[in-house]
Amino acid sequence: MVLPRKNAVANGSASSTSNALDPGPLTPFSELWGFLTQVLWEDGKPRLPGKITLSCDVDMLGLSLQDAETGQYAYLNGRSLGSLLEEAELRLADGSLSFRPSRYGKAGKR
Repeated sequence: MVLPRKNAVANGSASSTSNALDPGPLTPFSELWGFLTQVLWEDGKPRLPGKITLSCDVDMLGLSLQDAETGQYAYLNGRSLGSLLEEAELRLADGSLSFRPSRYGKAGKR
């Protein structure tokens, strides 16, 4: 296995992570993408972006959203990645996704 390496930028004018901000297959999920990438609140104050984790158990998939700003997480499980992404999108949009305090970390620091 060959691991990818970060590209060096000689003049420092480009970010080596600029391609990471292309939503790719998450394009239809604007609420989810916003949760993951938004670094400013509506009032212009800084916000820590979210994280997503996908896990697989014996007969279920799990999707965890971690909110670094508050140190909370939400967890969904289902049988397909598509249904998990759709549920996360809908529940973020309508505010019904319940977040709870994480045992593994506190709110992030800027």
